[in-house]
Amino acid sequence: MKKIVVDMDGRLGNQMFQYAYALKLKKEIPESEIIINFYRISLYGDLAPNEQGWMNNLQ
Repeated sequence: MKKIVVDMDGRLGNQMFQYAYALKLKKEIPESEIIINFYRISLYGDLAPNEQGWMNNLQ
């Protein structure tokens, strides 16, 4: 069985694209397994916006 590993990263739009692409691959390779990894996102969850990690580039 092939594994499709999706390392979620970036903002919501990037995450939605990564998830949608994994679903597309799943349809093309039905016997595959999708693994979604939220580790990178969880690293930045406790940081304040001015700390190193997530930065608001829209300001």
